[in-house]
Amino acid sequence: MALIFCAPLAWSERPGERAHGPAKVEGIDQEEGRRIMEEFRHQRLRGDFVFLFDLVHRPRRDKDVVYQGIMWGTWNSEGSLSRVSVWPKGKRETNTRELIVQGGPEPEVWMLRDGKVVELTKEEQGEPFFPEMVYTPYDVVMPFAYWDLFEYTDSKRLARGRPVHMFMLYAPADVAQRIPELAAVELALDASFNAPLTAKMLDIDSKPLRTLDVGGFKEIDDQYIVKEIDLIDERSGDKTRFRVTGAAVNLDLSPQIFKPEELKQGEPDITKIIFEPV
Repeated sequence: MALIFCAPLAWSERPGERAHGPAKVEGIDQEEGRRIMEEFRHQRLRGDFVFLFDLVHRPRRDKDVVYQGIMWGTWNSEGSLSRVSVWPKGKRETNTRELIVQGGPEPEVWMLRDGKVVELTKEEQGEPFFPEMVYTPYDVVMPFAYWDLFEYTDSKRLARGRPVHMFMLYAPADVAQRIPELAAVELALDASFNAPLTAKMLDIDSKPLRTLDVGGFKEIDDQYIVKEIDLIDERSGDKTRFRVTGAAVNLDLSPQIFKPEELKQGEPDITKIIFEPV
């Protein structure tokens, strides 16, 4: 969004806090749906941010595997811009993945490999950070939010009570060619705050492939960030949970740290940043 892996969204009130009320949620028309989608695409926090996070991989038939990471975030004319470092817990010195992730309609990802910065192909963006993990660079940029062909489909309450507007976004030709099994994404946006609550990736038979489920929000400096997201592989039952453990917002980060060539210079210093526990 804004967050989608986790480029965050900002609200003045807690998303979902108006969950109680009449069972029926008032519907909207397609014109209002287009306005809401455009607003969703352009939401952002005030200032830049740094997140400390865990990625907890939960295989259906095996024990949990824990990864840790840091995300630096800002925005430019294309959309969200993130720098990400992630490593298996206890192996930071020997097995860290370092990336620059440009979100927006034409996402780009650069990774540090063997001391060299390489731009990932579209196919490589869909490969997991680590072999057993569900999350991929593609899930960081979540380009489906920018697909041109979409429609508003319904307004209702989710099982947990939150009122949402439902949208169906259809995979463009280049995505369908690269990922033949992905046909569409069903997106639920909080009806009061335009916050993404679930995104379900569907195959050509409308069966779920993967589900992104937002698990909660946290107020930091009068803004709300998403604090937990589950990404579920519906076919295997495996799940990876992204969980923010510390956050600093309303920062002014140097644009230099987001340049791909800077990956070779090592991680930016965060020792002077004051993080709020999440």
